[in-house]
Amino acid sequence: MPFRLFRTFLNNEKTIQQLSESVPVRLAAKAIVRGMKQIESKVDKLDVGKKIDKFKAIYEEEYQKAIKK
Repeated sequence: MPFRLFRTFLNNEKTIQQLSESVPVRLAAKAIVRGMKQIESKVDKLDVGKKIDKFKAIYEEEYQKAIKK
């Protein structure tokens, strides 16, 4: 029952408009976007591709050594 009331409340376009203009919702949205940008920049700095290539090379080398034995 409470979920149905909540869903009906949020399906109202005027309510959504008022919520989007409220200060807490704007601050939360800014915080989320800022966090996403920070995570994105940290992931870009990691350069995961090089680490995967290095792992692949080591794996292939060890595999070839194991086959020769």
